[in-house]
Amino acid sequence: MMKFKLKMMRITKSRIQTLYRLAALWSLCTLLHGAEEAPPVQIRYSLFDPLRGNHELFLMNAKTDELVPVMLADRSLSREAIPVKRFNGRVHFLRNDKLQKEELFKPDNVAFSVAVPDSVAQAAIVIIASGARLYPVLLDDSPGKFPFGHSRLINTTTVAVGVRAGEHKNVAPPGKIAPIPPVRQLNEYQQAKVSFECQMGESDSMVLSRKPLPFNDNKRRIWIAYMTKGAKRPVIATIVDSWRAPPEHSTSNKKSAVKNAESMNDLTF
Repeated sequence: MMKFKLKMMRITKSRIQTLYRLAALWSLCTLLHGAEEAPPVQIRYSLFDPLRGNHELFLMNAKTDELVPVMLADRSLSREAIPVKRFNGRVHFLRNDKLQKEELFKPDNVAFSVAVPDSVAQAAIVIIASGARLYPVLLDDSPGKFPFGHSRLINTTTVAVGVRAGEHKNVAPPGKIAPIPPVRQLNEYQQAKVSFECQMGESDSMVLSRKPLPFNDNKRRIWIAYMTKGAKRPVIATIVDSWRAPPEHSTSNKKSAVKNAESMNDLTF
């Protein structure tokens, strides 16, 4: 009787283990079957390199599987977007288009890469030069995320930089992006005063720039706070995007736009 019970216990234990294996295998098959390749992300880009100017870079067009040269626009976003595949969740900018396909994404041929979540359908990548290196800053440009009329302040310095644009003010901590909603309090010339300031050490706040700028819903600005060699305070540069993309850039989702304008985003470098 005891031997029979022991035998039954072994059979039961074996069956339970088999069921666990089958359940794990079923879960894996379900996961693999349900997993879909992330759709291409539409990329627009801009280069900010006050010293050297252009760079030879390439992206792989997801529609043609061909490498296309990145025609970097200085202080403006590229007019046309390129559909680009994500590799391991990242978009890679390549140095050379003459290599075999299997060699393209080797580390020596990747100038830099930037993480692009699957939820991002469209992105604006600002490429910022620092010394001999290039750093990409990702801005989610999906519908409703960065509407025309809005602005962004990218702070690449080690000090907090504040911005006041018309009735709005915000602070971008070091290595952060601060959003600025549309400016509505304008003078008779459709302008509003824009000022930037920072605090260096224990000194009083220092004004970096102050001037009136025109605002409307047909353009958006990306301000970059950066340091030059030997400088004692940050410098502000501007990227202006006045080209309205196809209908995906509609600003009809105002609630989404306001919600995103109140959020703070990390830089990607």
